[in-house]
Amino acid sequence: MTRRLRRFLGVLACLVAFPVVAHADPVSAYIVTTVLGFSGTAAAVATFVVNAVLYSAGSFSEDRAFEPEDDQ
Repeated sequence: MTRRLRRFLGVLACLVAFPVVAHADPVSAYIVTTVLGFSGTAAAVATFVVNAVLYSAGSFSEDRAFEPEDDQ
């Protein structure tokens, strides 16, 4: 086993054996809450847009499928 690999495995073992909980200050908590709030709003808007597009595409294709044919 190379020296580099042993060092990597030693560091990895320490990281796994002694997990450290991250402590966020109030500013970080505010930023995370704001970002998550915006992402929730963005997800709602994206869902609305996708549903509207799918509904419109379905209505258009249904109208095209069942439109009367012209006898000429």
